[in-house]
Amino acid sequence: ATVKSMVRIRTKKAQGEGFGLNLTAKDEQDLRYGFNTPNTKLGLNYRKNNVDVFGSVWYWHQDYRQYSWLEETTMAAKTFSQVGPYTMTWKNDNLVYTAGANWQLAENHSIGVRADLTQRPNKGKNMVIYDEDVREDGIFLDHLYSEQTSREEKPLGWLTNAYSNGQVGKLGIDFNFDFMNTEINTNRENRETSLVENDFVR
Repeated sequence: ATVKSMVRIRTKKAQGEGFGLNLTAKDEQDLRYGFNTPNTKLGLNYRKNNVDVFGSVWYWHQDYRQYSWLEETTMAAKTFSQVGPYTMTWKNDNLVYTAGANWQLAENHSIGVRADLTQRPNKGKNMVIYDEDVREDGIFLDHLYSEQTSREEKPLGWLTNAYSNGQVGKLGIDFNFDFMNTEINTNRENRETSLVENDFVR
């Protein structure tokens, strides 16, 4: 017997092929002191024929504060105490640029590369304040006010990674290579005043 037939084959695109876009944004608001820390990230991705190319830009603002009460006692021939508030504030902006690619050579073998560039577009500012009464055997001796200001500048730094993970024949491969280059320049200034001596130290 003779049978005539036709087979129609329709190919289906692999899941996830094409362009992808991801955007996240959040903000943390402090209800007591009023500062906030916004955070935003935009990511792009393109996948075609087992090749995945991606990139992103991430920005966040850091605003951190600490309020404490310090009590320090030194016991020698006489007892000295330093009591008062401690305040620390830290503000900076950060940017991270990411780009990379992954290539799936086979079902069990893939290679890829990624680079992260980090930047602080403005100078981060850190301030620490001590405001203390000094007593000797419980008797008021002096009032010290200390203010330390630090400004940090972070030039463009980067972190790169290249990898190969899979199997060639009976040989398993797990290779990773990382390289990092970063730098922070700090300018710090200290001021201290004494009530009794009426002096100024810098």
